[in-house]
Amino acid sequence: MTEPVTADHGRPRDGRPRPSPTVPILALVLALQLGLALVLSLGRGGLTASPETPLLAFERTAIDRLHIEHTGAEPLTLERRDGRWVIADLEGFPAAEAKVDGLIEQLAGLRKRLPVATSAEAQGRFKVADEGFEGRLQIGQGEETLATLYLGDAAGFRRRYVRAGDDTAIYEADLGPADTTTRADDWVDRAWLHQDLRDIQRIELPEVTLARAEDGDGWLLGEASDGEQLDQRAAEDLASELALLTFTRVLGTEPKAEYGQDTPVVEWRLALASGETVGYRLSRFAKPDEQTEADAAQARYVLKVAEEPYFLELPTYAAERLIGATRASLLVPPPAAGGDGASTTADDPAPEPEAAEAPATETD
Repeated sequence: MTEPVTADHGRPRDGRPRPSPTVPILALVLALQLGLALVLSLGRGGLTASPETPLLAFERTAIDRLHIEHTGAEPLTLERRDGRWVIADLEGFPAAEAKVDGLIEQLAGLRKRLPVATSAEAQGRFKVADEGFEGRLQIGQGEETLATLYLGDAAGFRRRYVRAGDDTAIYEADLGPADTTTRADDWVDRAWLHQDLRDIQRIELPEVTLARAEDGDGWLLGEASDGEQLDQRAAEDLASELALLTFTRVLGTEPKAEYGQDTPVVEWRLALASGETVGYRLSRFAKPDEQTEADAAQARYVLKVAEEPYFLELPTYAAERLIGATRASLLVPPPAAGGDGASTTADDPAPEPEAAEAPATETD
């Protein structure tokens, strides 16, 4: 007897459903669409290069100018003069070379990876548009601008949205607020006053002169009187203080009466191994009439280095230590009275009490 033929509707003889051929086809079509969308997006952003293409095109050795702007702040210009970076907006005061070089290294390391967006509307939203940016950094050589980077909103911790000036694509970059600050004080070379301690051969203060020993080990006291002995540790501490002077801010190059430089509180000179002698003048800020008693209690100090145009504000603690560097503070204290065997008041025998006068009697 022949079994009746029935439709199995695509089921194999074991009864399991047969996969529909439309599923992999749809998946393939979706993948092609996503790939095409990515290519078109990259094409609109001008990103036909690989994801490791630099975001900014410039030659590091050609850079001699960095101009930084931020909304609501004064712009800052760093320039390379005579082989070193200076702050143009701070009378050409030397900039921290490591900080400037670090920023250039960061900018050179930016890469064209997957963009966040590419539309003109998105540029305004992320604040990287030509006329609506949070910040702008221009890299230049002389009067020529080599590259421009627009700085937008924060994208996370030490990250922000950026856009190259010749591109429409927006990216995330590892740039924090401190990396592109426009505060001049954030860029100054804090070690500008430093001297190599080993180069200091002579220290001349108002009350005392110290000269380095010929063997380089220790200090000698100039014009020492009989019994005066230099405290070597105090002398070395003073030399270190003078070699590693620091400052809080650059006041500028214009002399002002309020700096009090006509009436210094202390002056000193350092003679260096090169034969150069450097002079220093420390003064106290004059107290304006409107200054309150609370303000006056916190003295402020100004330092001027001879032959240099800049006036610097010193930390109060550093200034007061230099003011306290007197001759007496650099000498070994003399032994206490009686230390050589002389008797002291405590060692002297107590005087004999006077005999009390006997009271008068009738017999007397």
